[in-house]
Amino acid sequence: MIGHAHDRPRSNDFSDHTVLVKTGRFLETDLDDEIVLMDRYDGAFFSFSETARDCWHLITQGATFCTIIARLSLQYDVDEEMCREDVSRFINDLINCKFVRAYGL
Repeated sequence: MIGHAHDRPRSNDFSDHTVLVKTGRFLETDLDDEIVLMDRYDGAFFSFSETARDCWHLITQGATFCTIIARLSLQYDVDEEMCREDVSRFINDLINCKFVRAYGL
């Protein structure tokens, strides 16, 4: 995951209908099996692979929090509650880095 946020969201911090929208603060490209983002303001680089990459693609498609959880838990054959907690942490990191905004909390 990205960032070093002190406060991690609990699984109930995002409603099932929360939608995440990219902020445009970064440049993004696919590189092999990763997505690489560069912050336009400080030049920091971030890369997403595997689950984070798949979550990012779902965010890009406008999927709700509930849809992201359902798809990733099925795709990776993991418990839905565990997936919810991991995705909540990742989304919190994205918000802290100002890469996305959450609507419909």
